[in-house]
Amino acid sequence: MTLGDRIDSNGARPVRIHQAGAAPGSAPQRSPPSATGGPFISSCGARGRVPSPMCSCGEAEQDTAHILRDCRSHQVLREEIWPLPESLHNKLYGPVAALQRTTNYISRSGLQV
Repeated sequence: MTLGDRIDSNGARPVRIHQAGAAPGSAPQRSPPSATGGPFISSCGARGRVPSPMCSCGEAEQDTAHILRDCRSHQVLREEIWPLPESLHNKLYGPVAALQRTTNYISRSGLQV
């Protein structure tokens, strides 16, 4: 995975930075990733922390597939919304009723997207 391919949960890509006073053409530093979130400098110069990619359940990265299929923290709600198995594709791209269930699930789970 290259620097340009990585996007965090807020849609931001890590940026390459030079230390103050670094010689032009010197090797840039990439903002450090870490499991707990590390410091970063955005492309506009804002400073902050890189959100952790790990889900709060601690089992896997918090990505779409994990949240909609596997996260144990939301298992009861998932079984309530989808009492019968439903494909990830249908949850994301299916008919209106399927998309309404997905929206309801995300809303009720308290997750921010």
